[in-house]
Amino acid sequence: MRTKPIQIYLTDEQYSALHEAAVRYGKPMTALVRDLIQAELVEGTPPPTDISDLVGSVHVGYPIDFAKNRDQMLEDAVFDLHRH
Repeated sequence: MRTKPIQIYLTDEQYSALHEAAVRYGKPMTALVRDLIQAELVEGTPPPTDISDLVGSVHVGYPIDFAKNRDQMLEDAVFDLHRH
């Protein structure tokens, strides 16, 4: 497989997010960018869902403190999905 170099410019926020993800996955930032392009653009595979995507998806009808009640709320949501 032949590779071609490119140069991109990232905002501070984008660079920080990429750097943090690279540290978390134990990969160089360039490898992570290649993996993301392969999965998203070449294979069309959506990225894994982050737990933060669930914020706001649980509606109980009253204001709640998500951080305080997260374990119970997630458990309730998962079991509720399987009950129906």
